[in-house]
Amino acid sequence: GRQSPIAYYMAINQMTIGLLSRYVRMNRWRVKRHLRPDVFRRLKPDRIQRYAEVFDITVEELLNGPADLSDGF
Repeated sequence: GRQSPIAYYMAINQMTIGLLSRYVRMNRWRVKRHLRPDVFRRLKPDRIQRYAEVFDITVEELLNGPADLSDGF
């Protein structure tokens, strides 16, 4: 609950904020802001779709987050 699911998928794909921002074509500050759970919940569907495409997952997988969060994300 401390970070959005984007942080988890960034970690398993070994991405930095800078790299992810280039892939999704958004400013670094915006991607960093989307790591906050309260901001992530309010994202528009087109932005969520961009992240899902970059991570090669479905939108539902991104919205629901990983099934097992025991690794501390």
